[in-house]
Amino acid sequence: MEYKINRTGVILLQILDNNDANSSISGFTITDLMNALDGFGNPRNRMTIYRHLKCMTEAGFIAKGIPDNHADTFYLLKKGKDLLKGE
Repeated sequence: MEYKINRTGVILLQILDNNDANSSISGFTITDLMNALDGFGNPRNRMTIYRHLKCMTEAGFIAKGIPDNHADTFYLLKKGKDLLKGE
């Protein structure tokens, strides 16, 4: 099943891109992303963000990075950067 990115997915990719989360060391946790989403005035719950991240990981837009205090981190891959450039 192919992941069709929507507005929430694009916003998550933009947050990672704007914060230079482009390596396994500089990845963001779900909590980091939730805090960043507050600036968009449209908060999402943890499970919604997790589902988007899982699908985007499987689709190759992002990857899991080095864990941060038992939390997974996620960073942007070339496919995700290319998607943002194509907007």
